[in-house]
Amino acid sequence: HPHPTIPLACPHFFEPQMVDAEKGIGSVRLSKPHSLFPFDLFSSHAAEGLLVKELHDELSYVRSHCMIPPYPWGQVIYHDFLVDSVFKAGVTGDVAEFGIGKGGTSVFLARLAKKYGRKCLAVDSFEGLPTPDAGKDNPYFLEGDYRPTSGDDNLKAFLQYKSAFDVEDSLHVVKGFFR
Repeated sequence: HPHPTIPLACPHFFEPQMVDAEKGIGSVRLSKPHSLFPFDLFSSHAAEGLLVKELHDELSYVRSHCMIPPYPWGQVIYHDFLVDSVFKAGVTGDVAEFGIGKGGTSVFLARLAKKYGRKCLAVDSFEGLPTPDAGKDNPYFLEGDYRPTSGDDNLKAFLQYKSAFDVEDSLHVVKGFFR
């Protein structure tokens, strides 16, 4: 017999979805909310000619390891917020990213932090996402997303990737789950 289905509460920009009650929220990938916007807005080339050269160049170093979206706009927002509202405002402390995906944003943040005499902490399981919690997790992501392909070691690959960016003294990596 078929499992009962339950309607999934979604923001207005999602098409209504039915979720298998036994499998739960992690059993179906919801539509991306940005599908209603012009695609080129979220293209990795969307910022071409719009950013100051220094920021454009810095982003070009990590482009291959950033998710699209939020690249490049997420990184531009992080940059402006950190520089204007934290570093230049005299707020003390370092920066952290929890759940690093491919790691490009962690390297970007570490290079930015280093420029201002700060450090960056990057925390990830490097094993893929656990079962989502319907009460707090983004329903687009599923259990196992970002899981390494058979035989690959995501932590080792990230450590090798970051070694090319002069952040060994400013980027500290911790393997673990966070809640």
